[in-house]
Amino acid sequence: MNRRRKDVKEYCKKNSNEYCDFNDFFKREKDYFLNQLKKRHQIEKDKEIDLSNYPLTEGYLKAYMTRYYAPFITPKLKKDRNNRMDAEQLFFLKFIDGMVTEDTQFMKTAFDLLCNNENKRLFNVVEFLYFID
Repeated sequence: MNRRRKDVKEYCKKNSNEYCDFNDFFKREKDYFLNQLKKRHQIEKDKEIDLSNYPLTEGYLKAYMTRYYAPFITPKLKKDRNNRMDAEQLFFLKFIDGMVTEDTQFMKTAFDLLCNNENKRLFNVVEFLYFID
């Protein structure tokens, strides 16, 4: 396992009992995760990044963090190597009104975390067909 990924997982496990709200978790831990992304993309650690000036970077970071946060609020959530890509897909499709998926596990949880205050819908195929009919 990649050392950086292991560090993030251990950090989340150690601190998971303190958080019940994703937005609170994001506010409190965004600097830690941002530093992990800086390492991953070889950006100077001391370089300050004000996320309020970069809303797309902030959104990407939230998507990245759902991968580690979701298993703590949904303990039966199956671990899948595609969870990061699913969360990123939700972020990159942020400017849409709905999404169709048959993934009722991670994608549903990540959608709820990332789009909870927005007027967006997550459909399965049958729901979507009824919606457009």
